[in-house]
Amino acid sequence: MQTPEIHLLKQALLEAYETFADKRIKNIDRGQRFIVDLRTSNDIASDGSPYGWFCSMFLDVNDAHNVTLRIINIPSSPSVADWLEKNARPAGQFAYQATFSKGEEVKLLDLARSVDAITARGRRYDVPSYKYAVPRVVEALQVLYRALASGWQAHG
Repeated sequence: MQTPEIHLLKQALLEAYETFADKRIKNIDRGQRFIVDLRTSNDIASDGSPYGWFCSMFLDVNDAHNVTLRIINIPSSPSVADWLEKNARPAGQFAYQATFSKGEEVKLLDLARSVDAITARGRRYDVPSYKYAVPRVVEALQVLYRALASGWQAHG
């Protein structure tokens, strides 16, 4: 049996993402991982994995006050690299992992701003897929911020 606080957090995440990463899990007490990158069937290649340009994001609920975000293939820029250096650690090739405690979810908005700046009006960028990837990553980070803020606010 989980605490009411972790239940409220997971409920807020389920409202945002509809299911756990393992769609077979129906019991809120059993699931802890969420796919938070807002992927659709159009983002998945015929082999079942996301396209190479896609930024995958997974969130693990560690406890009522801490979550860990794993980001794979995030669009890069000096500003994004600086954010990752300060707030995350490498977790494989092109992958990073960042743990957030209650009240630190605003850091997600900082990352979203850094990513969004890559394709800001008048900016040049070398990776053509950023035209599509950057807005998706920004939206996913903003949705995650709202879900965490809602879940953590619900239990004070």
